Amino acid sequence: MKKALSVCAVMFIAYAAFVWKFPEDRPRGQSQSQQNRIVLERFLAGESPVEIVFVGTSLTTKLLVERSQLRDCAYNLAIDGGSVLTGLRAIKLSERRPKTVMVETNFPNRPADEAILRSTSSRLLRYAPFLRTENVPVNRALSYAYRVLHGDRPPTERPLVEAALKEQQRWLAKTVAPQVLSARTAELVRLVTELEASGTQVVFYEMPVAPSLTHSAAFEQTRAQMKAAFAPNRFIKSMELTGDEPVATTDGVHLSALTAAAVLNRFPVRCDEAKQARYAI
Repeated sequence: MKKALSVCAVMFIAYAAFVWKFPEDRPRGQSQSQQNRIVLERFLAGESPVEIVFVGTSLTTKLLVERSQLRDCAYNLAIDGGSVLTGLRAIKLSERRPKTVMVETNFPNRPADEAILRSTSSRLLRYAPFLRTENVPVNRALSYAYRVLHGDRPPTERPLVEAALKEQQRWLAKTVAPQVLSARTAELVRLVTELEASGTQVVFYEMPVAPSLTHSAAFEQTRAQMKAAFAPNRFIKSMELTGDEPVATTDGVHLSALTAAAVLNRFPVRCDEAKQARYAI
């Protein structure tokens, strides 16, 4: 029994040393939930750039910051299938203060994910990286396999699914319950005010969607709500991020890989400026 425990202890220490010595650049999880945990754990552990932080929903996760010219100064804290509030709450929990926070405004009605914030903000994860989701042995193997198979190639382009577009049109034709939107906006105002009080510049942006969805009832409602709540702040319109280029999506709201890369390059942020001083956007 003692021998078995000794062997387990040695293997445990060896794996911890391996994880510390060879961190994974682009970790992969086995599910959307695990990928969200990886994103949060990395930020909360203080192991990500902090000059510029993007917070948003699955729309913003399509912006592959780690593959762009912003990789040395920016971090994408967007939550797939989640809320912009989760990212903002994570910034508050981390006590890290970005110079600029870019806030997506497309779906401000979603609540913060309290459960994932509790489980990823443990100090133990900060000081024991081998316990993080990205370092689960299966996930390390998955990350390695993905890197070998795909390398630095951009994600495969996926065609538009017409049925998904029609489903988005149906859902976005409905407005959000006013009391829900007001409650979420009030929390957003509070978090943004706290960030700005600490010296962080907050910039709002609307992710581009399929032209047929741009003026849907839900988007028009939230657009008006955000501008009323944050009138003094700088808003980046979706058309500023697309220019005259067509908007290609996979389902109406999630950008294709090529369009997402072009959109990211149009954000008015640059690493050399971000590392010197705050932006005046």
